[in-house]
Amino acid sequence: MDDPVFNNARAKALQARDLYNTGAISFKEAEDMMQEFRILFNQYAAEKAEKFGVRPQKFSVKMFIKYGR
Repeated sequence: MDDPVFNNARAKALQARDLYNTGAISFKEAEDMMQEFRILFNQYAAEKAEKFGVRPQKFSVKMFIKYGR
């Protein structure tokens, strides 16, 4: 996606994931840092799901920390 707002929110979420994985911040702090990305991700997923006639994928902080790229 070429949306700079989405990319900035994603970069912040990736930073939060890395900080959490190194133990620099708590899970709650990481979750708070990912809030903007969660909202944008869910909106984007809903648009894509409607376009293709499927159920939207919801953002999960736990899954993003474990598998997010």
